[in-house]
Amino acid sequence: MKITSLLIGMILMIGSVFFIKAEFNSLEVLKKGKIVKMEIIDKPALCLGTKIKWMVKLKFQDKIFPKQVSGAFCEEYAVGQEVEMRYLDGSDIVLFPKEGVLGEFIASGLIGLAGLGLLLKGVFDT
Repeated sequence: MKITSLLIGMILMIGSVFFIKAEFNSLEVLKKGKIVKMEIIDKPALCLGTKIKWMVKLKFQDKIFPKQVSGAFCEEYAVGQEVEMRYLDGSDIVLFPKEGVLGEFIASGLIGLAGLGLLLKGVFDT
């Protein structure tokens, strides 16, 4: 149990560092990015379901950006239409104009704390 706690704790802590780093990149786009029009160049033909997330591809300045969207977004827009997105030059991340990142930061932090707790349990478990 001690080795298992140490191993899982380390995996969770290392994983949370990668997630938090990604969220810092999203936060930079949120703070410094500009609203631009991007063209939808690809989307699923059918986007049924409210819980499922779908992937669309957006094009801006000859660059392609994948973006996870809801079924409602997918059904509302067609290939060739333009949508407003928040974009920062040099970033691969695009955000919806009203999209936030606080929830992802909190979740990543909680994963890291869980990993720290398991790591400490493994170290001090007798």
